[in-house]
Parts: sequence; C-alpha cells; structure tokens
Amino acid sequence: MGIYLRMVRLSRKVDQLDRLRLIARFADVLVSSLEIGEIVEKTTHYIQREIGFPLVGMAVLPGSSETSLRVYSPDTGWFSIPLFAVWGPSQFEDLRNTPEGIIVSRKEFPPLLAQYLDVGLLDRWGDEGILLPITDQEEKLTAVLACGGKRPLTEEDCVLLRAMVTYIGHMLRNAALHRALQDHAAQMSIISAANLAATSSLDLDTVLQRSLRAICTALDAYGGTISLYDHKSGAMVPRMKIRDGEIVPFLPSSEEETPVETPILTVPLVYQGETIGVIDVFESRRGEFSREEQAILQAVAPVIAMALQNARLHSDLRSRVEELAVLNEVGMSLTRTLVPTALIRTALEQIFHLFYADRVFLLERGVGERDICRAYLVDQQGIQEFYLRIVPGRGVSGWVVERRTPLVIADLLQDPRWSRRRDRHLGDGARSVMAVPLVVENRLLGLIEVVKDVPKFYTAGDLRLLQTFASMGAVALENARLYDEQQRLIQERERALAQVTQASKMVALGRLAASVAHEINNPLQAVQGALTLLREELAGLRRMEKLDRYLTVAQSETNRIAGIVRRLREFYRPAPQEMRTTELHGLLEQVLELVENHLQKRRILVKKEWSDDLPYIQANPDHLKQVFLNLFINAIEAMPEGGTLTIRTARDRQGIMRGGQKVPAIRVDVCDTGVGIPKEMLPYLFEPFVTTKEGGSGLGLFVSYGIVEVHGGTIEVASREGNGTMVTVRLPVNSPEEYGLGGGSVHIADGGREDAGVDLSGG
Repeated sequence: MGIYLRMVRLSRKVDQLDRLRLIARFADVLVSSLEIGEIVEKTTHYIQREIGFPLVGMAVLPGSSETSLRVYSPDTGWFSIPLFAVWGPSQFEDLRNTPEGIIVSRKEFPPLLAQYLDVGLLDRWGDEGILLPITDQEEKLTAVLACGGKRPLTEEDCVLLRAMVTYIGHMLRNAALHRALQDHAAQMSIISAANLAATSSLDLDTVLQRSLRAICTALDAYGGTISLYDHKSGAMVPRMKIRDGEIVPFLPSSEEETPVETPILTVPLVYQGETIGVIDVFESRRGEFSREEQAILQAVAPVIAMALQNARLHSDLRSRVEELAVLNEVGMSLTRTLVPTALIRTALEQIFHLFYADRVFLLERGVGERDICRAYLVDQQGIQEFYLRIVPGRGVSGWVVERRTPLVIADLLQDPRWSRRRDRHLGDGARSVMAVPLVVENRLLGLIEVVKDVPKFYTAGDLRLLQTFASMGAVALENARLYDEQQRLIQERERALAQVTQASKMVALGRLAASVAHEINNPLQAVQGALTLLREELAGLRRMEKLDRYLTVAQSETNRIAGIVRRLREFYRPAPQEMRTTELHGLLEQVLELVENHLQKRRILVKKEWSDDLPYIQANPDHLKQVFLNLFINAIEAMPEGGTLTIRTARDRQGIMRGGQKVPAIRVDVCDTGVGIPKEMLPYLFEPFVTTKEGGSGLGLFVSYGIVEVHGGTIEVASREGNGTMVTVRLPVNSPEEYGLGGGSVHIADGGREDAGVDLSGG
C-alpha cells in the first residue's frame, strides 16, 4: 500500500512537471505575439494539439459600440456570432464572476447558437466542456476560452487550462496596450498631419482646403464642409466643401446638400472662447465614426480654429497694407501738383479706379450763392464740370452737408434720405453710394460721392478707406487753394510794384528832364543874348572884336549843351567796346599823368600804395580811365589849398556777390584830405546834375557809376564834411560775362575817417 501511494505521488509530480513544461512551451509560443488575433489563433491551436481537446475555440467580446462576438476555432477559422444568439448580459456577468470556469454540456448551449455553428461542431463538444473567462486589469471580461469533446474532463485539465488562461489574460492585456499605443501613435500622426496642413499657409482659402482634406483623409470620410461665422448675418456660412476627395465650389443657393439620413460628425471651431466656425464630416467609408475618430477631430479642431483666425488676421493685415500702399501712392500723387484743377482731376481718377466706381463726384461749396456748388464728375468718358444746387438736409448730398457725417448706402432706392429731384445728378442707375464731407479746420470745403450701379457693393470698410482718402484730399486741396491765392497775391504785388516802379521812373524822368532843361536853359539864354548883340552889332558899327566875342560866347555855350547831352547818352549805356585783359596799375599811372599839372598847381602830394599780387582783370580800359579821371578830378577840386591824394590797391577779402555766389575781386581806394561832402548830399551823389561845386555839371559820378555797373563792380563812398572822402571801387577778377553784366551797387557812408570827403559831381 505504501508503495502504491508513493507511486501515486510520483505520478502526480510527473503530471505536475508535464503541466509546467506545457505552460513553459505555451509561454514560448505566445511570447513574441502582440496582436490579439495572433494570440487567439496560437492559443487555440496549442491547446488542441498539445492538450488534446477535440474542439477548442476562443470568443473575443466586442467593444462598446459593437454587437457581435468574434470567434476563432482551428477547425473553422474566424467568424462572428451576434451576442443575442449566445447569452444575455447576466450569463456573461456570471461567467466573469466564476474564474474557475463553468462546465457546460452540449444541451446547455443556447438554441440560437446552432443557427450560426456547424451542427457537427456542437456534436463534437460532447457531454461536457469548460468555458473559462479571460479578464483585463479591471476584471472586465474581454474573451472566453471554450474547450470540449474530451472524455472525461479531468481536474488536471481544468487546472492546466486555468493556468494558461491567466497567462493568456496577461498576453491579451499586453496586446491591448500595444494596440492602444499604435492607435495613439496613429492618432498623433493624424493630428500632426492635420495640424501641419492647417498651419502650412496664411491664405484663408488654402487653410480651409488643406485642413478639410486632411480631416477627410484621416477619418476616411466621404467628404465634409467648413463653415465660418459671419458677423453681418449672424450665421454660419459654408466656405469650403469636399466630396469624394474633390474640392467642390460651395453654392449657398444650391439644394444639393448632405442627405438627412447620413450620419454627420460635427465639431465646433472655438478660438479664445468664441465659436468662429464648424466642421461637418460626412459618413465614414468604414461605417459609423468611432470614439477615437471623434477624439481625433476634437483634438484637431482647436489648431484649425487658431490657423483660420491667423489666416483671417493675415488677410486683414494684408488688406490693410494694400490700403496703406494705395493711400501712400495717392498721397504722393496729390503732392505732385499745387494746381487745384490738376489736383481735383488726379484725386477723382484715383478714387474712380480704387473703388471700381461707375461715377465719382466732387462738390465744392462757396461758388456764388451759398447753395451753389461747382461739381466735377469722373466716369468712363473722362471728367466734366458743371454747377449744382445743394440744399442742406435735402437728399443724400444735403444730408451729408448738413451733418458733416460720412454715409454709406447699400441700396439708394430703399433709403429714405434719397430724393429723386435733389440726387438726380447721381444717375438713374445709382444703387450703392458713399458720401464723405471734405472738412479742414472745421470748414466744409465740399464732399465726395462714389456711385456704383450695383446694390450692396460698398461696405463700412470701403467707407473708412474713402474717409482717409478724403482727409488727405481735403488738406491737399486746401494747400492748393492757398498756393493759388498766394500766387494771385504775388502777381498783384508784382503788378503794384511795377506800377510803383513805373511811377518812380516817371518821377525820375521828370526830375531828369527838369534838371536837363535847367542846365540847358542857362547856355541857351547866353546864346540868345550873344546872337541878339551880334545882330545889333551887324546892324550898327560892325566892330570885329565884339563880333568875335559874341560868336565865341555862342560857340562856348553851344559846346556846353553838347557836352551835357553826350554825358547823358554815356550814362544810359557807355559806348560798347571790347573787354580785354587789363593791368590796373598801368591804367592808374596813365590817368595820373593826365592830371599831373592839376596836382602840381594845387600842391597836392600823391601817395601810391600798390599791391604786389594784384591780378589782371577783364575790363574796358578807356571806360575805366574815365571813371578814375572823374574821381581824381573830384579829389583835386576838393583840396583847393593842397593836401594828399592816396591811391590804394589790394585784393578784396569781402568779394562781390553775383548770382548767389561770392566772386573774387580787387579794390581801388581813392582818398583825399579835402573839404568832405555835406551829410544831406550823400544820398543823392549818383543822381544826375547833383553837384557841390560851382560850375559843375553833376554828371561825373552819374556816368562813373554806369561804367562800374557794366563791369559788374561796386562803388562805395565814405565821407564826413571837413574830414575828407574815400571812394572805393571794387571790380571782379573774373570775366564779368561769367556772372552777368550789370547789377552793380552803391554804398554811401557818413564815416568818421580823417581821409573822407570829396565833391563827386565831376565835370
């Protein structure tokens, strides 16, 4: 008996070792499997082959949205069985709560099961078999292992199967985790692809198209639409539609929409708490959309919403940049001219093209009567000008004039402010109208009206752009008007100045005529007296000495008259002679030789201070000799009791201004120690017939000034009565033709120098 018991124990140990070996080999078979189907197939084949159950099968319970069991048997392969054909929820719950398994005979199978299984399979089940539950980590039933057909079903079989079921449960959980990771990776890939598609562009239509295509591809859907919220209508407006992978232009008026019976997955597009759109996805080609697919769409929606908002902002920014570029171009166009008519034409043409208008009007106020406006019209035919009466408060134009408020009208015919009589200038076809007042410093200059023969063509954004344009145009127009007014005032001033100058010339001419008449009258009276005495002498004694004396007086006075006339002619324009290179020191020496006798008789000392580096000049030597001869004679006659005549030459540091440039020059100072010039005479030194000495003609300095002016030079006089006089002549070094002849100047100074003063009358 003892030996028998020992043999039984040894036999049980051997059986136990065999079970462990079977389980170990079973673990080796399943260790590389991470797919649920592969685990099911290997398990059923191993149990049928190694343990010897004739009939083995495994059923995988469906997910929450499925209604069929997926069953595999080595004899039949994979097939599906509806849940209602097997057990109800209570039977599955009982099985889950019986981890050791349930012994089931063929007779205990549900009657409907025979409709889905081969009857031969059920016959092979035998009188008893076992159903073993397989659960996940949360003790949820995920699969059922069925083994039958082996007689008898021993306890060792049940223990072995329970051990294998435990391992199968672990492997199925690993496979589920692996599948979940794969699904998650696939979801992330789908989300990443959708996000990339949504953020790959800033163009709104491109973002809509790429986002919708990526979603439909990821969900394997027939198509879908994206609708965006429209603030004007307060509704979602479809913007992009895809059907069967093709972009379909969405027609809001079309009746071809998604059938009502087609399941649609809808997800809102929310950005910063605001719903900006909606994604609608048509039926999936695989059937209904799973929770995972819904989660994918919900995960993608925020990114698409952000991308759409960015695209909208980019579109708005681009539109704004384009508007600013247009305004910059317009501003540059308006600043190219200050002529009002040209400015108006430019402004209206710019508005006409910018707003695709049919007609553009500019109405100017303040022409004639208060309500009369000068109107400018630009259309396809060009620009026209006419006059128009605008009554404040009457019609669209009057409404804007009265309130000074910009206005946009969607449909003119439906607007109560429209007046057929007052607004007839807008045209019979006018429908959309924008009107903006032109205001500068609270003054209404007029208004601009933009007309389109299409209703609802212009928006509030167009009106804002027109307001900006109008502000620029009003300032430019006001500047042009101010410039035009300034030009008119300048012309009036020039006309007044010309009249004053003419009057001054006439006064000077009168004075000159009076002076000439006075100067010529004295010698004429002497001539008349001499001729009278000559006639009396011829009628009487005819004494030759008296006849000769009378003729000499007449000839002398006649020569005097001729000299006066010659000097007048030379002052108007010195006789033209060719300019040539002149050495000034030699010229001055020649003039001093001409007055040498006068200097000796008056006991005048000549002091010459010549510059060593005095350059040559371009001059008319004969005319300059006349100038310096007049100056030397004036200086000599100003020193009747003798004195010193100083002649000084030098490069002039001050120079002469010609054409806005400073020209290098030389200077010649003629200084005397004579009686000087009375202060009241200084302003009139260079007028004709002004003299301080008895018997002088008063034309010497008059003629000298004209000669120096022709040479492009200047004359300056500094004198004080009783202290002498200094006359400074400046002459340009360069050719006077380079800087234009004429334009000389005179400077008179009542100086305090000791060498100032001379009688400058000349002659």
